[in-house]
Order: sequence, then structure tokens, then C-alpha cells
Amino acid sequence: MPRPVAAVGPAVATIGLLLGVALPDATGAPAAQAAELSWMPGPIAVATRHTVVLFPGFSLDRAPTGEEVGPRYTAVGQPGEDVFEVALAPQGGRLFGVRRSPCVKGRQTVTLFSLDLASGEVRTVRSVESACVGEGVQHLTGLVVAPAGDRVAWALTGVEWSGWEMARADGRAEPLQALPPEDSGLCGKPGEFYGGWPLAWSDDGRSLWTYEFGGDGQTTNCVQRIDVAAGTRRVVFSFLGTVEDRKAVRGSLSELVASMGLAARGLYSLRASRPDAVLMPLGSGLRRPKELWSPDGRWRVARDWGDLVLYDARGREAGRLIGVVPAPPLCGEVCVDPDDLWSVAWRR
Repeated sequence: MPRPVAAVGPAVATIGLLLGVALPDATGAPAAQAAELSWMPGPIAVATRHTVVLFPGFSLDRAPTGEEVGPRYTAVGQPGEDVFEVALAPQGGRLFGVRRSPCVKGRQTVTLFSLDLASGEVRTVRSVESACVGEGVQHLTGLVVAPAGDRVAWALTGVEWSGWEMARADGRAEPLQALPPEDSGLCGKPGEFYGGWPLAWSDDGRSLWTYEFGGDGQTTNCVQRIDVAAGTRRVVFSFLGTVEDRKAVRGSLSELVASMGLAARGLYSLRASRPDAVLMPLGSGLRRPKELWSPDGRWRVARDWGDLVLYDARGREAGRLIGVVPAPPLCGEVCVDPDDLWSVAWRR
């Protein structure tokens, strides 16, 4: 029976860590053996107030050794500030997050920062001044980190223009090439409001996919692929019309899934098992992944309310961390689903 939804936000502290649990399968053998491992879930990050909490990850020993490393707490801001989102580099030693200063005379500072996990250095990547409520509120959200942690893309909302930006870990803006003439008319109609969000990185960190959605915030009409190394930007999927009555303008969802490969796994309505699905933004457009897959596709992490569960390739539960992730609000500034994930990195 599912657990009740906790009435807490994403900045509430997490409790109840349990490491070293490996559940047996029907034969009584451990669900995963060390010899089979290539990638494993490494650090798991959540936030509480102005502090980032890093859990070491899963242990698949049949019996706990008593030597598990506890959570690590790193201050990334000043007392009174709140961290609202964190995202770990999938295969790197860097974390990105967004923190907000206290509201003073109706104004606050919203900062996108990076944290080097080895040195503990915190660096500002982007900072904006924003109103606290009403018109003028700006959000930096939907963080998508390149595998090596050298780049991050994020969504910018709450202004007249809603879209996304990209920067290097040191804060230098990453220039984005304009679409070629033959692609420029495929994403939104001239003069019509539409928004954009980063979607996923390729495993080699070379390509970033983004999606553009119409003014109704309910239908995706365009997916772009940015080749960061080559400096190119193209539309790889586009359709016109409603979800029920749509006409493909370029590509198909099955071709999109094939081109994204493993990066498409776990994304809402875009999985290899559902190539006919249409990308559907939620609320203001943000969709967090429901599953996080290892780079070799052999393992996946999913949420069970506040727990994180590791599954092997056959869908058997191989490990569980209890109470690691706070249950998000069902709807706030951005609507989320209680099964959404926050951030997990992978280690060899």
C-alpha cells in the first residue's frame, strides 16, 4: 500500500538512511552480485535549507559491514537562504543547484551554483535579481547536467520570454547557434508565445536535446538537438496540431527515441516501449524523470515515495535506501509527480 504524501517541500531535511540492503530473489540468491556490476548508483543528493546532503549510494553486500559512510553535509549558502533544486553530474564529481535569498522589501536573489565534490568549492554560475511574488518573479529550474559536469543547462521562466540557457561550470555562458533557415519556422508560430526546456544529454556529453512547447503549455511541438562540440543546432522532431490530431513535420517519435538512445529512458512519455507517445509538458512545462538508468542500461533507480530503489536488468529489487528523498509537493510553482526523482550520480 503506498505511503501517504508528506506535506513537505523539496527543501525539507531527509531522515532515516538505511544502507547495505540486498534483497534475495526467488531462489534465495542475492539479487545482484558484485561480479556483475559495471556501473552503480553513487552519490545521491538532496537539499535542506542552505545545505546539500550527499548520501554515498547503494551497498549490495548481503549483510551490512557496519563501515558504511554516513551522509555528508555541505553548506552552499548563508543561513536564511534555501536550496530549491540540485542536480548531480551523472558521471562526474560536480553538483549544481539553485538557491534563493530571503525576501527583503519584495526582492530576492536567485543563484545557480556549482559544487565541486572533491574540493568543496562553491562557484556562482548565474545570478538574477527577482521579485518574491507577483509580476517579475523569475525561476531557474529544470537543471540538466552534462555527464562530466563541465556544462549545465536550465530553464528560465517567469519572464515575458520562457526558454533555456547553458553555461560551463565556471559560469562562462555557452553560446548557442541559431537554427538554420530551413528549421527556423518549425518551432512555434511567429509572434506566438512558446517556451523551451532542456531535456537530456547524450552519454558522451556531446549533444543536448531541448524541447519547445506551445503557449498552452500542454503540447510539445518541437525537439532540437544541439551538438556542443560542433556548434550546430537542428530540429530533429516537430509536429503541428493537437495531440489527438497531429501531423508530423519532421521526424517521428520512434526516430527520436532511437537517436537519443539511453538518454530517452526514464523521460515522461518518451520511452522505447512507448514510441507512439507524445511529449507532454506538465504544469509550467517541467518534467522530471521517473527512472534514472545506469550508463550501460543494466540498472535503474526509481522512487517509492521517500525511498530510492535499485532494480537490476530483470526488474528485481537489488537494494533500497529508506527515506532519502523528501516527497515533493503535488503542485506548487512547478507541478511534480510523487514518483519524480531528484538526482543520482553513477560510479564505475
